[in-house]
Amino acid sequence: MISITELELHTSEILRNQLINSLGLPKYAYLVNNLQTTDLTAPDDKYSVKYRRIFNSFYQVRRNETWRKVYYDFFQEVKSNKDITFREVIDGLQNRLKDAGIKSFEPSFASKMLATINPNKPIWDSRVLMALQQANHCCSRNLEIAVKIYEEICERFKEFEATEKCEQYIREFDLHFFEYKWISNTKKLDFLLWSYGAGRITSESEGEHKGNVMKVYFDQQIWALLENGSLDEAIINRAAEQLQYEYYLSVAHLEELHNSEKKV
Repeated sequence: MISITELELHTSEILRNQLINSLGLPKYAYLVNNLQTTDLTAPDDKYSVKYRRIFNSFYQVRRNETWRKVYYDFFQEVKSNKDITFREVIDGLQNRLKDAGIKSFEPSFASKMLATINPNKPIWDSRVLMALQQANHCCSRNLEIAVKIYEEICERFKEFEATEKCEQYIREFDLHFFEYKWISNTKKLDFLLWSYGAGRITSESEGEHKGNVMKVYFDQQIWALLENGSLDEAIINRAAEQLQYEYYLSVAHLEELHNSEKKV
């Protein structure tokens, strides 16, 4: 049985390990280190099943079996191509989903596939984008617009990686998680921004609910317009600007409430 003295001596390490696990660093390390040696499509192979289970958990893949089969079949096909682009990933994935009769547009999961193949590429994630103060625009189902948005995400990462603040983040990451220093700077920044973005939204809050309702409505309108061919990029840009304005008003309201509670 561990003594109080031993517990005090190990407190820092216990807390550090808790933080490591909460960030999912062991899961991420497994995905990156075992990608090329694992058949992602084998239904009964224990290593294949384990890889898919960890990927689904780490990236919160909540799709049906048919969708997952299409996704991992394509992932297996392209995983050895380190130079593959976001355009090639999302275009190829969408074509295969369409062939399977699945009507979904997946820029976020396309970016997660790409970032696993090439860890120097950022992911398209709402929490990371919130930390970067960039609108998500996940509602756009237009390939060219999705590619443009991802290019903007890459540019934002590139700009931030060149700052002194980012260098400080990387130093802090390497200091506290020294066994994961090998992770790319882009992914280290992704972990930090994801955590920061997650902390900016209170679960089931009034502001978040309002933001989600707006996103669902916006998504429905965009899809309807795309279906009848009456949508152009100018309409998307105007609508997205309005959505971003209203969404950040709700975030500002949350922060105001939080600051008020702290003063009480």
